[in-house]
Amino acid sequence: MVKWPTEQAKVAMRQRVEAQGFDLWRNCVGIIDGTLIVLKHAPPLPRHEMLEFKNYRKQQYGLQATVICDDRRRITQFSCHLPGAAHDARAYRLIAAHRSPETHFTGRQFLLADAAYPLSPYCITPFKAPRNGVLSKDKKKFNRHLSGLRITIEHTIGILKERFASLQGLPHRIRGDKDKRSLLKWIGSCVILHNLLRDQDDLWVDDGQELDTPPDEEAYMSGSDSDGDEDVAGTGDGATNGIAVREAMFQEFKHAMHNPGVVN
Repeated sequence: MVKWPTEQAKVAMRQRVEAQGFDLWRNCVGIIDGTLIVLKHAPPLPRHEMLEFKNYRKQQYGLQATVICDDRRRITQFSCHLPGAAHDARAYRLIAAHRSPETHFTGRQFLLADAAYPLSPYCITPFKAPRNGVLSKDKKKFNRHLSGLRITIEHTIGILKERFASLQGLPHRIRGDKDKRSLLKWIGSCVILHNLLRDQDDLWVDDGQELDTPPDEEAYMSGSDSDGDEDVAGTGDGATNGIAVREAMFQEFKHAMHNPGVVN
């Protein structure tokens, strides 16, 4: 099943994360990213509705999915209700972890995300380079350290789509809500089966293929893979508090760099 981790499961993840040398992310309870669930055919809908399903970056039709996983690649939250043209940040604002953080996070717990997501105390993202500027060397190293754990969600999505190849191009034709409900049941079944196999310690041989094209690696490390100034996606008190939380982590990271073996 797909369920949010219990406090016991969060403690277990913390222990595993620290054992891997990611002490800085000890309060991370999940890693989040978006992906396109591709449709083989353009939906047979009026043109303006059909184009809502088109992801212009990938030039494919589909549904936008938001996936949260733990460090063992188990999916803990999954949402797939928006058409493919929707941005990851828009989809994030609709998921339960964002709408009711008080029931998902305790203390200093948070998710790790890439630069496409809005920074908040519950969603920690890499530093973005200021417009027409560059990041400091230390901030680039911080981003690289974040990427070391965040890549887990890329692997999770890749395994899900390789294991259930239909998710790379679903033959379903969406003519209305009934068709969409049927499609979501199919996708949800794949996600549940993925978790059941993970619970059985099923081994998946990773051939290194990335089905989801990640942001340009060098741009990601510099934090400049998205448009706009620093933290433009996050506004208000949440973003301000998120900046403070991340800054405290950054200071801890810099301090740890002076102690060999503390930070990867």
